[in-house]
Amino acid sequence: SIDIAIEGSHLGNSYFAAKRGVRLKELLDYVAIAPDEADIENIYVKRKSVAATQRRNLLESIDRLERSILTAPARSDAEASIRQQESTLISQFITNARKAVPDGRVVVSENTQVANIRLEDGDIIVIPYKSDVITVSGEVKIPQSIVFSSGASINDYIVRAGGYTERADTRSIIIRKPNGQIVTTGEIRPGDELLVFPKIATKNFQFAKDILSIVFQIAATSKAVGII
Repeated sequence: SIDIAIEGSHLGNSYFAAKRGVRLKELLDYVAIAPDEADIENIYVKRKSVAATQRRNLLESIDRLERSILTAPARSDAEASIRQQESTLISQFITNARKAVPDGRVVVSENTQVANIRLEDGDIIVIPYKSDVITVSGEVKIPQSIVFSSGASINDYIVRAGGYTERADTRSIIIRKPNGQIVTTGEIRPGDELLVFPKIATKNFQFAKDILSIVFQIAATSKAVGII
């Protein structure tokens, strides 16, 4: 048998011992919910093996960035001084990035359909609570949760959160769905989270690309976004 945990909006047992090879929909048949509270369209699974892979990939990206800093050439004393300043800032970023802990989230729901995946020992099935708010965070002046308004655009929510900060990259905004899915365009739905990323303050394009890649990895795999 394998052990499966249930988190979020459900009634009754939080732990199940199931036969090996059981699939998601089979186990969900035994989970009681309150239909008015449970957001069954955004169910997701947290899996240890996926979290380990996400963590390994993140650390590999961080290590590559660190090696790039150490081997970056400087053609003059002035450029060497700039590189030293950049190195200090990026080292601080690396220190914070290493603290991010991926949650191993597996997106199993999309367009009201739930994938009937095979479950693994230690999986955590998360049934989110229904939400009527949109969370706006990152580089906005007043990060907050705002009541969902039908037809409102991304910019409408940004304005209601005080607008962009001076550090905001207005072209780097992602929508994180309640099930963990990351999209950059599309309709805003209740429970969504808008994340506004900062501009990458470095003159070296390769560094900027690497840093942005790491930031997106962290945003997609964990709740830690305030790392820069």
